Amino acid sequence: MLEEDALHILFEPGDRPGRTGIRDATEVEVYAPFPPEIHAVLWPQCSSRRLSRPVAGYVRVAGGYLPLGRLVQRGAAYLGTTLYRMTYQLETPISFRVLDRVRAAPVDQPCPGAEWLRHLPHDPVSALRGFVTEWYADLAPPLGPLSSAVMPTPLAVAYEVIAGRDVFRQDGLFPPHELKQDHAGRLVFGYENQGCFRLLTLPEGDDPPVWIHWDDEEPLLSALPLSCFLLATLLFEALLTSEYRMHGRVWREDKERAVAGLKRVPLAGREIHDDNAETYVGRGLVIQAQPWDEDTWTISAAARHRADLLPVERFRNM
Repeated sequence: MLEEDALHILFEPGDRPGRTGIRDATEVEVYAPFPPEIHAVLWPQCSSRRLSRPVAGYVRVAGGYLPLGRLVQRGAAYLGTTLYRMTYQLETPISFRVLDRVRAAPVDQPCPGAEWLRHLPHDPVSALRGFVTEWYADLAPPLGPLSSAVMPTPLAVAYEVIAGRDVFRQDGLFPPHELKQDHAGRLVFGYENQGCFRLLTLPEGDDPPVWIHWDDEEPLLSALPLSCFLLATLLFEALLTSEYRMHGRVWREDKERAVAGLKRVPLAGREIHDDNAETYVGRGLVIQAQPWDEDTWTISAAARHRADLLPVERFRNM
């Protein structure tokens, strides 16, 4: 509702990924279509973050509405001059008691398993295949091999199992038909989403090495072979791009509580963002923990279903 002094946004209760709704205790999202008069108000916020007028949120509950307080713009997505999503941060977070009331999580969905861990460390290619199959089981099955191009075995398997699935969004893989070699004969197979680095390997082999090539620097040889590097990348992708995720900085004791009952993945981190991270899986979760200082850790957790994230959501503070 648009008034002279403020914009009031009413949210429906429930879990509504990909649509207007409450994401977590601190964040809400508003999706297009926007009426022209609302778009005119939101667009200046999107382009400059200067509020043309305050924004307040409410959620519908039995018998009326529950005020969420002031909403502060956190992000936006648009095409040209057309806005299609606004992300707001709640100035005052919702208590978990209220959050469970207005955004109840379905509990009858099967959670991804961790059977693929049994393939590590001796068969990381099978582990890669198993993780994608388990974690993305709710998506369309893979389309199968897309290319007859010569490439290393782990890369061919990765293309096969992710075909038709929206998987690599942070650190991407070039499509098979766009694979090229650099001046040293190495295969350029991947990239960071803002172009900060490219990923290189040998054009053939059962499990060749990987190089990370930052702009204007000599390529850095990774400690992980291609199969393990791809699996580590997929785990990192899950943390950043899954629909349900959380981040927090916690005391060591809380870090141990967060990963209790999970299995640690026997993989070293990549030399990019997660080089000193510990990765854990189980109960439908992927959790990565990194030491911040002597006493605290940062933890990131991701789940395919809201209910699986609930046990660790209390550690969210970032």
